[in-house]
Amino acid sequence: MTAENLSIANMAEGEDYATPPAMARQLYDAISHSTPTVLSGARHLIPIECPEPIGAGLIARMERVPFTRWHMRPRAIGTGAATCWLRVALAVGLLIVGFMVAREGIDMVFLMFAAFAAVGAVAATQMIETRNRRLEDIAP
Repeated sequence: MTAENLSIANMAEGEDYATPPAMARQLYDAISHSTPTVLSGARHLIPIECPEPIGAGLIARMERVPFTRWHMRPRAIGTGAATCWLRVALAVGLLIVGFMVAREGIDMVFLMFAAFAAVGAVAATQMIETRNRRLEDIAP
C-alpha cells in the first residue's frame, strides 16, 4: 500500500479542553491524505461518547483496503483465540498445581508437567511449518 492510497481519519472532539479542535487542525495540516472530522458534543473519550462515527470511519477505511490485505483477519482471529486459551490455561493450571501440591505432593506436579510436555511434543510433530513462508502460500 502506497502513501497515496493511505487515508488517515483525524477525528477531534468538539468540546475537548485538553486537545481542542485547533490542535486536531494542526495535525490535519501536517499529515497529507488525512480527513478532518470534528464531533460536536464529545469531550475526550470519543470512542465511548460517539462510537457510531468511529465505527463508520473504520469500516469506510477498511473497505478501501485491497482484498489481498484481508488475509490478516484469520491470523488475527487465531492469535486472539490462542491468547484467550493461554490465559484460561494459566488460571486453571495454577489452580490444578495448587490442588495437586496440597493433595499429592510436588512429585505429582512434575509428573503432570512431563505428561503435558509429551502431549505437546506429539502435537508439534503434526503442525505445519510456517517459517519463511508467506501466509498466502500456507492458507490461500
